[in-house]
Amino acid sequence: MLTDESLSPRQLAEYIYQSYQLQDFSRFDEIMTEDCSWIIPGNKELLPWAGEFVHMEMLDFLNIIKEHLDFEYFTPLRYHVDGETVIAEVEEKFTVINTGQTVVNKLVAIFETKQGKLKKYTEYSDTGLLERAVNA
Repeated sequence: MLTDESLSPRQLAEYIYQSYQLQDFSRFDEIMTEDCSWIIPGNKELLPWAGEFVHMEMLDFLNIIKEHLDFEYFTPLRYHVDGETVIAEVEEKFTVINTGQTVVNKLVAIFETKQGKLKKYTEYSDTGLLERAVNA
């Protein structure tokens, strides 16, 4: 079982991305604060997964992603740590299921942690690129 102090901020970010790659979210409740928010900017009318998801609502976000995107890879390239904040640079390649468009997307994610748990996740990517691929 994970404890509040079991993971450093970087280890927590790595754990979250490894879980994402393995599609294993069984321990996410243990690694998030009760008011944890997941923020994915974008126009929800054009990007169905855009929005804010609180705590375990993030599973809704992940299910929406699975309905729309078929991933070839999702690769964290670098992590930058400043206290309890981690910035991750990521490259991902996927095919949009409905349009067949293949996308190589680079994104930056900010993990804000508190006492070994995720407090807030915010992801920034090229929403224009994504909107064009999803709505081609």
